[in-house]
Amino acid sequence: MFIGLIAVPVAQYPLLKWLPLAQGDNLLRTAMQDVVALWNLPPTEPGILVVTGVGYLVAGYAAFHYCHSGRAVKA
Repeated sequence: MFIGLIAVPVAQYPLLKWLPLAQGDNLLRTAMQDVVALWNLPPTEPGILVVTGVGYLVAGYAAFHYCHSGRAVKA
């Protein structure tokens, strides 16, 4: 499922930057096609990548903690 997000056209649809893997692939594609060093990219672009990664990490940890704590419905 997430592998398909690598091919997302982030340049055409900017809101898709917030999907997992999409922004990282976009930054690598930009750096390689335009021969730009990663530290020369606009600071908002890696910032979105970091915020997205941390957000998904926190969401995954919260889901794991919720399911592991016993509050989830037991079958």
